[in-house]
Amino acid sequence: MNNPPLLVFPKPRSVKYRKDSGRGKASHYPSRERQAERLAPQFKRLQEALQSQSLRSQMDMDGANLEQVLVLETIDRVDDFIRAVRDVKGLEWLGEMEVNDILPDEDFYHSEENPEKTLRGRLFLVMSDQLALKQMLSLWKHWKKSGKDGLEHSFTKWGDVFSQLWDVRLWGLRDRIENTGFIDHLTMCRDQGRKSVRLEVELWYREKNIKARNTAKNQFVKILEDTGGKLLSESIVPEIGYHGMLVLFSLGVMEKMVSSAQPLYDQADPHWRELNLLGADEVKFFRPVGQIVAPSPGDETLDWFEEDVPREKTKGDPVVALLDGLPLMNHRRLAGRLIVDDPDGWAEHYPANHRLHGTAMASIILHGELDAKEPALSRPVYVRPILKPSHHFSSPPPECIPDDYLVVDLIHRAVKRILTGDGEEGAVAPSVRIINLSVGDPDRPFIHEMSPWARLLDWLAYEYNVLFIVSAGNQVGPIAIPGVTETQLKSLSSKQMTKSVLEAIRSDSANRRILSPAESMNALTVGASHEDSSALGSGVSNQVDPLPLAGFSPSTVLGSPGRESVSQSIHLPGLPSPINGLGLGYRRAIKPEVLLPGGRQTYQIKLLSSNPTVLETHRYATAPGFKVAKPGATQGDNDGYGYSRGTSNAAALASRIGGQLYEVLLQLQHQPHGDRLEEIFFPVLIKALLVHGSQWDEAYDVVAEVFPVTRQGGAQQDGVSRFLGYGRVFYERLLHCTEFRATSLGFGEIGDEQTHRFAFPLPPSLSGKKDWRRLTVTLAWLTPVNVNTYKYRGAKLWLSPPAETLKVKRKEVDWRSTKRGTVQHEILEGNKVGVFEEDGMLVIDVSCRGEAVDLNEPIRYGLAVTLEVAEGCMFSIYNEIKERIPQPVRIRV
Repeated sequence: MNNPPLLVFPKPRSVKYRKDSGRGKASHYPSRERQAERLAPQFKRLQEALQSQSLRSQMDMDGANLEQVLVLETIDRVDDFIRAVRDVKGLEWLGEMEVNDILPDEDFYHSEENPEKTLRGRLFLVMSDQLALKQMLSLWKHWKKSGKDGLEHSFTKWGDVFSQLWDVRLWGLRDRIENTGFIDHLTMCRDQGRKSVRLEVELWYREKNIKARNTAKNQFVKILEDTGGKLLSESIVPEIGYHGMLVLFSLGVMEKMVSSAQPLYDQADPHWRELNLLGADEVKFFRPVGQIVAPSPGDETLDWFEEDVPREKTKGDPVVALLDGLPLMNHRRLAGRLIVDDPDGWAEHYPANHRLHGTAMASIILHGELDAKEPALSRPVYVRPILKPSHHFSSPPPECIPDDYLVVDLIHRAVKRILTGDGEEGAVAPSVRIINLSVGDPDRPFIHEMSPWARLLDWLAYEYNVLFIVSAGNQVGPIAIPGVTETQLKSLSSKQMTKSVLEAIRSDSANRRILSPAESMNALTVGASHEDSSALGSGVSNQVDPLPLAGFSPSTVLGSPGRESVSQSIHLPGLPSPINGLGLGYRRAIKPEVLLPGGRQTYQIKLLSSNPTVLETHRYATAPGFKVAKPGATQGDNDGYGYSRGTSNAAALASRIGGQLYEVLLQLQHQPHGDRLEEIFFPVLIKALLVHGSQWDEAYDVVAEVFPVTRQGGAQQDGVSRFLGYGRVFYERLLHCTEFRATSLGFGEIGDEQTHRFAFPLPPSLSGKKDWRRLTVTLAWLTPVNVNTYKYRGAKLWLSPPAETLKVKRKEVDWRSTKRGTVQHEILEGNKVGVFEEDGMLVIDVSCRGEAVDLNEPIRYGLAVTLEVAEGCMFSIYNEIKERIPQPVRIRV
């Protein structure tokens, strides 16, 4: 018997707009007198900076209007501060960002009832000339004396800022290079014997003042050339507020600059420009280029021994695009299945034996994990190389974004070429709906600010209606397990070992964040679960599985201590890979949203390490892991394979599932109400469906043990979300229904302050029954963005699951966390008796409001709703639900 297809909702009804819940309570702030006392040193330094500027202006005719970036950090948000900034002549708004996890003290804390709860704040960035800085200091002086009463009406908002002010300073050297990998990159270049170094210099983007933008560029280029540097290229993307330059320096000159500036690294010194280029006020960040490295299978290549390579040809236009390394196009698994677009001619300098990552990712998208022996995708995959073997490293060289490109410019051009065309040439693959990016920037872990790369993906996704699937990033650093010797480690039970490793990862979570561009709001970010279909173990000595619980059922692991027999184990899916980049995302949104199998990563015990015992990642080409296509061991050998692990694999698998879902949606166009299902809704529906199949399941019980229960509502769930997102995707549930599980899809375009109502029929057989039931609802959309405000997300959509009718309660992810991104996914379960009428309906309202932009056009969204009961219960629900969905009126022609 074939499984029944998914269902389609009728067109939703527009009903009265339903507002969302309001903001939380404000924190406790210190008195005005206390603020004047605690901030006195900071304002004294600003006064000294103003005096220094005045002196420089007198000495330098070109410095008549010197500008510096002022940083104002507040506790809690200050609404409409942008207007207050614009009321001060000479101040220019540059942006703001949210700052999380600020530790409370005696001056700032959440409430008397919960004084230990961490705080959230805002970082306001403002360009200031001398007169504006002088006026702000005057406002501060008046507020100290008389509060808001001492301020003119147009400046009263400054009173709110001063009362909530955590810190105030000038943007300095620490801001420009901290957490950028800048110093480490210089060290690496020196160790490699390089004479020069290329860097990305991100300038402050002057949105409203093109003249000031050009002046800033010219001033920086002059300083650059005076120090022997050279401008190689420039990229300006107004839609994401980005102004970047690729520059070349003498390595020796740059190291001398760093050495001379180092003593003042922690000081807000007013004389940066006199020191060297690192003090240029025009610069926001200095960052390395060419550091975006794609992990690859181990060095060893295994011979191909399978004969069941699929022979059928692909057909149709590509739906999935892969931006990655250049694949081995004539590999037996890939031949005739790829459309490779190499407009820059990189293939000429890309040896076949170095085409590792692109070959592996193409293999997974087309075939999945080879050990799972799944059918190949029926459509070809479009491939555009964005990686090259780095000539700075010995064999095998890592595949990187070339250091003669800015990543923002490269990705921008590549996506435009796919979907709209580049220059006079038309779009090369306009049928693409999904773009896979299984790469990340190890020098840009997400901390507070959205990276230019993530902002670019957000804008491109909305502008071109395309779904980006991005890997969370691999964190392959060692895992230190305190209080355990090597002998004790080897004697731990599976449960003890798993808990010890997860606790060690949690303790080091600040160093294990997701990597840019994984924080992208519109992208679907994918982490890896610690599982695969390979044979157990690789036979390598001293190999340790850090999460052995991933191979055992809960009933087994909660038994007697001691290592259980692998041969008797039952697979427990959904535990996160130990190398996953951890969330959360921007404004504490769920990131990564989902986990998919990425291969089991084993470790080796570091020699001479004891208490803490240190585990180091083991790099190898044998099992366990994902079996993938790989260049052969000898020239011309197109039958090689290897095993790989990581979030790249998981993201590629998600893109493969997305391609399968595209075919499912095409088939649904022939089902009742499917005639409304236009392809413009496919990206948001695929996004919704990929998340819809996710759940924490038993993995929650394992991960939650390392997060203590606190008085902070949802704190433990937030901690688990950092590891699991919405959970592991059980993707076989996405392709069809069963007699005990019915899934219906909805979609539409919704405007500002509108509500769309969907009605999901209740099966009469469930009424009055005390049977277990689960309701899963998932809402996904693509949002415009505003890079000038911390809100960033232009459109907020939400729904309130109808829990009362079915007598179900929310489970898993905290409901507040589900509303912070562009996917809301909720699971509700229960087994209490619920009585409803034969024509009863679950009412699901989808609402929308503008958040960071004025919505002038409707927002496309996708909705998935599933009701299920226990397999094998005495009644089926699918047909009862299908029969009660209103049928479309058919008009005879």
